[in-house]
Amino acid sequence: MFTIAKDFQQLPRQLYFIFLCSLVNRLGMFVYPFLTLYLVNGRGLSVAAAGTMLSVGSLGMILGNLLSGSLVDRWQAKGVILLSFSINIFGYWGLMTQDASPYAYTFFLFVGLLGMGMYGPAGNLLIAKLSSTEQRQFAYANDYVFKNLGMAFGPLLGGVLAVRSFELVFYGDILSKTICLLLIYFGLKATIGGSQQEAQPTQNNRSIIQLLLASPALTIFCLSGILLIGVLFGMEYLVPLLLKNVFHTSEIMVGAVYTLNAAIVLCASFIVERLIRDRSEPFMMVISACFWVAGMLTIVIGFNTTALLLGITFWSLGEIIYSIILPAYVSKNAPEHCKGRFLALVDLTVSGARIIFPALLGYIWFNYDVQSALWLLTVMPTLGLLVYASIFLLHSRRSTVLEATGD
Repeated sequence: MFTIAKDFQQLPRQLYFIFLCSLVNRLGMFVYPFLTLYLVNGRGLSVAAAGTMLSVGSLGMILGNLLSGSLVDRWQAKGVILLSFSINIFGYWGLMTQDASPYAYTFFLFVGLLGMGMYGPAGNLLIAKLSSTEQRQFAYANDYVFKNLGMAFGPLLGGVLAVRSFELVFYGDILSKTICLLLIYFGLKATIGGSQQEAQPTQNNRSIIQLLLASPALTIFCLSGILLIGVLFGMEYLVPLLLKNVFHTSEIMVGAVYTLNAAIVLCASFIVERLIRDRSEPFMMVISACFWVAGMLTIVIGFNTTALLLGITFWSLGEIIYSIILPAYVSKNAPEHCKGRFLALVDLTVSGARIIFPALLGYIWFNYDVQSALWLLTVMPTLGLLVYASIFLLHSRRSTVLEATGD
C-alpha cells in the first residue's frame, strides 16, 4: 500500500486533474443509464422507437471516438477534451428541453453521445504524454480505478434523482460535465498533446485506413480487444434477465452483481497492475483472455446464481488486465504522429461492443435460447485467446531473432 502511495506521488501533478476528471465524469454520468426510461416514461415514446433512437444515437459515440483520435493528432488534446464536454453539454441540454418529434430527440442524443465518445482517446493520449514509459501502466490503472469509483456510485445517485424528476438527472449530468471542463481548463497546460509538429505533413494526411494497413500487428492487437470486452457489455444485457427471468432471484441480486464487479475492480486493480508490470503485453492479454474464458465457462456449466457470481469474479480480473494493458501497449507502440488515432481504436472497440452485442444476444435468445447466447460469449474470448497467443508467439520469435543477430 505504501508502495502504491509512493508511486502515485511520483506521477506528474497534471495527471491528478485527469484522474479527478474521470471520477467526476463517471460519478455524474446520470443520463446514459436512464435514457430508455426517460424516452419511454418521460417522453412517451414506444419501446421500439426508444431502442431505435438509442442505436442511432450510439453511432455518435463511435464517430466521436474516430473524430477525437484524428483531432488529437493535429490539435492540442486539452482543446479536444474541452470541445468534447461542450458538445456533450449541448446535446444533453437539447435532449432535456426539446419537446418535439423523435427526430429531434435522436439528433440531440447523437450530439450528446458524440461529445461523450470524444473524451476517451484525448484523455488516453494525455495520460501517455504526461507519464513516462515506466509509469504508464500504473497511470492507466489509476484512471481505470477512478472511473470505476465514479461508476460505483453514479447510477445510484442518478436513480435517486430520477425518482424525483428526470430533469434533475440531466441537470446533474450537465453540472458534472461543467466541473470536468473547469478541471481540465485550469488544471492542464495547453501545450500537452498534439503531434502534428512531430511528423511530416504527408504522415498526418494519411487516412485512418492507410495507417491501420501500415501497422497490421498493432491494428489486430487493438481490434481483437472487442472479443474480450464484448463479454462485458453482453453480460450487462443478459445478467438482469438471467437473474430475474431464469434464476428467479430478486432485483437486489441484480444490484449485488454490479457491486461485486465494481468491488473487485476497486480492490484488485493496483495489485494486478503490480503483478503484470514490466511483463510482455501480448502474454498478459493471453492471461486476460483466459480469465474471460474461465468466467464464461463457469457460468455456462454451472448455470445458477452461484456460478454467475463466481464467473463474474473470474472475468472481472480479465477486465482489469485488459483495461490496463491495451491503452498502455498502444500508446507505447503506435507511431507518434498517429498515436491518437490508434488510441481511438481502443475506445472504438468499446463503443462498438455497446451497440453490437446487446442486439445480437437479444436476437439469439429470442430465436434460440439463453444457453446459445452464453455460448457465444464463451467462444468470443476463446477466439481472442488464440489471436493474442499468436501475437505473443510471433513477438517472442521476433525477439529471439533480434537477440541472435545482435540488433
